Amino acid sequence: MGTRFGVFAQSMWDHADRVAVAAGGLGQRNGPENLSLWTSPMTYSNIRTTPLVARFFALHIALTACFCVPNARAEGPLSSQLEELLEQKDFDQAIEVGNKLDEQANGMTDVTLPLARLARALQQAGQLESAADFYKRSVDASTRPSASDLDPQKKLLVRLAAGAVLGQVNQLSEAIEALRPTLAPDSPATDGQKEMVVTMLLRIGATALAVGAPEIASRAYALASEHAADNQQATAMLGEAWAIAIDRADPLAAAQKLADFIDKYPDHADASRAARACAECLKQSGRAEDASVMLADLLRRWPDSESAWEVVASHRDLAVDLLPSAVQSWLIASADSNRLDKLDVSMTVQGLLIASQESEFNAWAKLAQHLAE
Repeated sequence: MGTRFGVFAQSMWDHADRVAVAAGGLGQRNGPENLSLWTSPMTYSNIRTTPLVARFFALHIALTACFCVPNARAEGPLSSQLEELLEQKDFDQAIEVGNKLDEQANGMTDVTLPLARLARALQQAGQLESAADFYKRSVDASTRPSASDLDPQKKLLVRLAAGAVLGQVNQLSEAIEALRPTLAPDSPATDGQKEMVVTMLLRIGATALAVGAPEIASRAYALASEHAADNQQATAMLGEAWAIAIDRADPLAAAQKLADFIDKYPDHADASRAARACAECLKQSGRAEDASVMLADLLRRWPDSESAWEVVASHRDLAVDLLPSAVQSWLIASADSNRLDKLDVSMTVQGLLIASQESEFNAWAKLAQHLAE
């Protein structure tokens, strides 16, 4: 990757922790409805926080009803012993019995719910790594023929719980695969549950970016994008595009994803940053002319954006005759509209020379005054 894009990408990575924090990343501290992919927040105003909290609370109630009202004796002596140990909060012994229960399960005995109840108890006790392990086992048990008669909604709740806890312990790839079937055409998930799953995937994607796993982030965002509600789609699209860009394996694919995002959401708070990232990806793909067109479009459509200023500032050391015409036009327009506060000496001198050459007397006067201040 070229030096300039490497520096650009590193500046974005410097803010990666804000991705998981602002998105309320699984296992991370909660944050506001802002997500930073580059150097300023990506607006999350289209995520409805209150309904989301209500859905997670409803999930908690459903899990309690599903996992904590067992018919343990009907599930066999080991299940009965497990329940007694959980009531006593003897988690070490409960884990040993859970291991035996899983190992000794035969084709006739379904252990989905006993393992899920153990996982739930461990989760509530703060033993998240062990909880994640038993949730995975419960999910696996739910796919066996012995679980064919188990209520599909209970299987769904097991997967939702597994996805949440696996995300908390940063087993992000496993979390995605636990959640994937909940969005399948034959899934019993309600629309509200599907929206919650998409939100979990968005958090997984954000967390994956924060820990330096863009390939996992790309998978999470891509799955989310396929099933996102209208209020989630922009986040999913931009997340997938950025994950592909930062993975650096296919910059042309990243550029296309970013261009698709800009076309669909030109008024989004991060449209200008997406345009700049798209231009950089095009340049890395050997599409220098297309990159120049994208940068010119950025300076024309979002002249007041931070991205526009960054693009112009990156040309501050060039001779005036080497400046792209879009940069020259931006400098003159900035002078005409009194957008001079961010222009340093080099940029102001460039503007003065351009204004002199083009007989832009009004712009020249304002730039001269700015230089003198």
